[in-house]
Amino acid sequence: MLQDARKIVSRHIGVSGRNLEDFEAALIQLDSCSVERENCERISFERILSLILSTQPNALLPIGLVRMLAPFLTNQETYFFREPRVFDFSAKFLLERRKENLGFSRSPSLKAWCAGCSSGEEAYSLAIFLKESGFSEGDISILGTDISDEALMQAATALYTRRSFRSLGEESRYEDLLKRYLKPRNENAAGDVREVCESLKPMVLFDFFNLVDFVGEDKRVEREIAEGFDLIICRNVLVYFEKAEQMMVVESLSNSLKTGGYLIIAPTDLVHGLPSETCTHLNLAPTGALDGCVYVKNSRPVAYNSPALEPWTASDLASARELYLQSLKWQELDLKAEAIESLEKCLVLNSDMHMASFMLAGLYFATEKRDFARALLLDLRSKLSALPLTETLEFGEGLTIDSLLKLVDNLLTLED
Repeated sequence: MLQDARKIVSRHIGVSGRNLEDFEAALIQLDSCSVERENCERISFERILSLILSTQPNALLPIGLVRMLAPFLTNQETYFFREPRVFDFSAKFLLERRKENLGFSRSPSLKAWCAGCSSGEEAYSLAIFLKESGFSEGDISILGTDISDEALMQAATALYTRRSFRSLGEESRYEDLLKRYLKPRNENAAGDVREVCESLKPMVLFDFFNLVDFVGEDKRVEREIAEGFDLIICRNVLVYFEKAEQMMVVESLSNSLKTGGYLIIAPTDLVHGLPSETCTHLNLAPTGALDGCVYVKNSRPVAYNSPALEPWTASDLASARELYLQSLKWQELDLKAEAIESLEKCLVLNSDMHMASFMLAGLYFATEKRDFARALLLDLRSKLSALPLTETLEFGEGLTIDSLLKLVDNLLTLED
């Protein structure tokens, strides 16, 4: 039961402890915590386990349960100016970005996102570097998100103890920055508690955000919140996720970037970096900056290419057909995410199932993945143009190559 519960939590939060013992310990901590709280009904270990296991396969964990579990499953290790070169790099890039935008707007507004911001030190560190570079509140907005309510509450108060400054030496230039931008809470105190200065606070907004629930059709957060970013910093977060969740989250982060925007991760997040086929699919390109941990969003969609496979066997083709038929069932149930997954797997097995390509392009358009849809349709049109126009299509119910070509052209025209 614990193993099943851990898999469910991992699917919905992305993290579930390093092993089963860690997961069990988190549930026990939550049980103990609920006992200690005043005026709060106890949530026993057994009740917590039952709530998790009762979650339906295509349903989300109750948001209240996610918020309670998260602090016991996530690592809130953070402090000001952790890896200073990340903030130096970000400030220089955003300065260039602002110069590029001056021709389009008198008051250019840039957006940055610190995904998995913990108690806010990273977001405020970025704000300090940008302030030093000449940015003001009207120039940029920084969104800091996390899955821990406890961490977000501290970020919102903007109050920090010495633990948040533990990496800084007295001779460091960062010590001077902290003295200028974080003032002692009590002027007569020794500075054990410091508060972020008022000039920085308007630049940063904090909110609850589950990166894993952000993936798929039933997103818990409105799409507009996570759109149009010039810079996304998601460091020391993906390392706690399973590989499947890592790739899904990176895809969503890529979709949230503007053309030419940067995604910054940490060396420990993806030991070997993003696979080349993933970069191609997500329209990202490695820049080589910061030890290869920076990716740029390409300006043009790339052609849809399936990974190279060994020559087909009869069983491979049978599996592709089964996946296509399964996708039709998912669509009948209006489960678009599941239908997309089935069609993508189908095309990996057999990239010449043209009705699957057409169907997948339509689903991409329906889920706002327009660049992917256009690339897939252009690839499909190229393939169809090389075939006899009167030939009928498998699963096309009598549809000919010529008819499908016209449908593809009509859809491309409509989307233009």
